[in-house]
Amino acid sequence: MLTLHGKPVRETLAELIEPSCTALLVIDMQQESCVERGLYGVLDLSLYRQAIPVMRQVREAATDAGALVINVRNVFTEENLSPAELRHLWVLHRNKYGNATGPLERVDISDGPGLEFVEELRPEPGELVLPKQRPSAFPGTELDLLLRSNRIETVVVTGIVTEGCVEWTAREAHSLDYYVVIVEDGVASDSRELHEAALRTLHVNYEVARSAQLLAVWSESAAQRNKR
Repeated sequence: MLTLHGKPVRETLAELIEPSCTALLVIDMQQESCVERGLYGVLDLSLYRQAIPVMRQVREAATDAGALVINVRNVFTEENLSPAELRHLWVLHRNKYGNATGPLERVDISDGPGLEFVEELRPEPGELVLPKQRPSAFPGTELDLLLRSNRIETVVVTGIVTEGCVEWTAREAHSLDYYVVIVEDGVASDSRELHEAALRTLHVNYEVARSAQLLAVWSESAAQRNKR
């Protein structure tokens, strides 16, 4: 631990991701975004395919070590899509995907099949599932309450999209005084350029670690846990 201004501050990765004070967020790993017939049509999904096995391995390691796992997913309804959010979707389509037509044309409302998690990352029995309605996982959800109720100090972020919901959630977690760790090979985007740009920015502000580093720490924690 560091001591800064008389306060203890977690320094090393092992200190940051101590299972008893850590929650793993798996963000938006849903059919509508991660398959070629999904929300944005046919895109470059190569980074998603690389990251999905990493996310699964990290989630299993977090569970074995005793960290809290929260599976976050988008849930759209006609009522929660405000004009401002609709414009955000419209701008996203226009600027990132080259069209601005019908930002809801491919969006499943309320309970469509696209809202289901991808097969590889379906929540395990007993894992928490948190619906969200905005890019960040915090506004209008119970996430902050869940974290504080479980004495969580650190959020480890995986999922999609690196420059979108991942980064927005990380920044808001920091604003709420949580330590933030990004799993570098466990986040992804359909744009390699934006993914790499977002990671450069995240590196400046937060702890960004490879999955192998987390697995090494958590495997040791799991071994100690199994001895008890």
